[in-house]
Amino acid sequence: MAMNDGELFEQLEKILYELSIEIKYGRGYFDGGICRYKGNQIMYLNRAKNRDEHIELILSELKVLNLDKTLKNKKIRELLSQTE
Repeated sequence: MAMNDGELFEQLEKILYELSIEIKYGRGYFDGGICRYKGNQIMYLNRAKNRDEHIELILSELKVLNLDKTLKNKKIRELLSQTE
C-alpha cells in the first residue's frame, strides 16, 4: 500500500521529532533546511512552499545525516536511497 503525501509528511515529522529536530515554519526568501541554533537542531520550512517541496527538502536533509540504513520505515529508507 502506497503512502499518500499527508502520511509521508507525518512519518517524516515523526522521524524529525525522534531525532530531536524541531520544525519551524516561516515566510521569506529561503528554501529551508536544518540548522543548529543555540545547541538545538531546527528544520526550517518556508510556508510559501507546497507539501511536496517540504517532503523533498526533508528527505534531502535526512539523506545528509546518513540515516537511510538505520530507519525502520522501509518506504522512507527507499526514498532516501533515491534522493540525490
